[in-house]
Amino acid sequence: MILVVGSNKGGSGKTTLATNLAVALSQKPLKTCLVDADPQGSTMYWSGVRDRADAPSIGTMMRRGNLVDPLRVLDQQHQVVIVDVPGRNSQELLSAAIAAYVLIAPHACSQLDLETLQELEEQVRHVRQINPKLRVLIYQALATTNPAIRKRERDDFRDYVGAFEGFELARSIGYQRLVYRECISAGRGVVETTNAHAANEITQLVDEVLNG
Repeated sequence: MILVVGSNKGGSGKTTLATNLAVALSQKPLKTCLVDADPQGSTMYWSGVRDRADAPSIGTMMRRGNLVDPLRVLDQQHQVVIVDVPGRNSQELLSAAIAAYVLIAPHACSQLDLETLQELEEQVRHVRQINPKLRVLIYQALATTNPAIRKRERDDFRDYVGAFEGFELARSIGYQRLVYRECISAGRGVVETTNAHAANEITQLVDEVLNG
């Protein structure tokens, strides 16, 4: 199974989500591979920190350019391949989506983030001409933990995503928590911490991806 984490908006938490999914899936246990296709190299940085911390190893590699053939090879060698791709109509995003089973697109509930869904819709339309079974999950990331506005923010996010027929709104939500930033710096996943709220968020998304 090839899972692509990508969107057209920077700062939406793609690397944070990709690394946390990799840890959670490897604990299933599923033979999991993590591919860093973003020139920023943040996933490779996280992997290097993880190796130095003597945490359970997750195979991580860097790939660039057209990813269709490399991902199909990795898919034969692993149960799950997770790909962290750059956005803005990149070759990596589009080619990875051609090979993928699921595209998970994290977005914050902000006008600048949500407006990029129009660009994603056009990209997905072209990709589905080759990969018609591609499932696109729009994942609300960096959500507020403030109970006074949390429901209104979720309603706004749901309404905006609902305007796009080809997208599926993820039921799970990623909240803005310090532990996510701490885990990137420590080479860990939130499922390896004592923060039950964050761990449940990732566990719920994994279940949603695997079981629908």
